[in-house]
Amino acid sequence: MTQKDIIRIAREAGFKNIDEMILVDGWEISPFLQRFATLAAAAEREACAKVADQFSVPMCESSADAIAFAIRARGNQ
Repeated sequence: MTQKDIIRIAREAGFKNIDEMILVDGWEISPFLQRFATLAAAAEREACAKVADQFSVPMCESSADAIAFAIRARGNQ
């Protein structure tokens, strides 16, 4: 998730954006919001990968394993 994505989502959520700073009651919170968005995205990726893991077959490399790996790898992009 890029900073532009985070700013767009924050605007959609109703945050006020002034010159790429996100303000809440006059306080600039963009570093905290960016960290929150990063953690939320990581948690969602892991939840999706765990769903794929449920379709994995023991002792056999499957497409479910590849999908779970690809979902987790998105965090390194």
